[in-house]
Amino acid sequence: MRIGINVPNDLLNRVKAVQPPVNISQVCREALTKLADNHDLAVERVGRNGVTLERAAEFAKLQPVEPNWAGYGLEDAAAWVSNVSPDDWDDFWEMYDEDQQDGMPLSIAVNCFALRYGGKDFSDRWQENTADWGFHRANRYRYPELYHSAQKDYFDAWLAYAREVRRRQREYFAAKYQKLQAEWDKANQAGWNPQPPPQILDQPGYAATFHPDP
Repeated sequence: MRIGINVPNDLLNRVKAVQPPVNISQVCREALTKLADNHDLAVERVGRNGVTLERAAEFAKLQPVEPNWAGYGLEDAAAWVSNVSPDDWDDFWEMYDEDQQDGMPLSIAVNCFALRYGGKDFSDRWQENTADWGFHRANRYRYPELYHSAQKDYFDAWLAYAREVRRRQREYFAAKYQKLQAEWDKANQAGWNPQPPPQILDQPGYAATFHPDP
């Protein structure tokens, strides 16, 4: 089988300057043969020494499957919404709107309210999913990119759930107000039939002096 390889021009020029001339194809074959031989020897030695997949997994700094941080965020938001009081609901959105206006991280509002009513927050989920790593491996300062990525996925999902509930709340009251307004308009129109009182109709001489508006 013939395959092509890419060689930088500067490297190719250096190879061409080697004396005696180099058979590039032979050099490539020898290098690939050595690579394959080392691989085969390593596979054979690892198997002979009884290194299992489980043992190899113990050396991983992170667990092999990334937790579903967004799923946890949705789950925890749903639990909070199911139990939150009307006052805390209003307080949460007041803080949320202020943080959004001031450019503050919206996770601050979540952290202040998420644990009420016995719920969980991101810190709980992080500890649950990193317990097997050992403290030194789960340390947020040692793996800041992982921590912040997980945190963002969690809070984005949490807030998305809460915002959707808020949207439906507003939609519900808008529909209810529209229905009430229609009922009020109908009632007002039906009752709008004013009649002049008797004391006006019965004034002596009023009819003789009455002139309709032009």
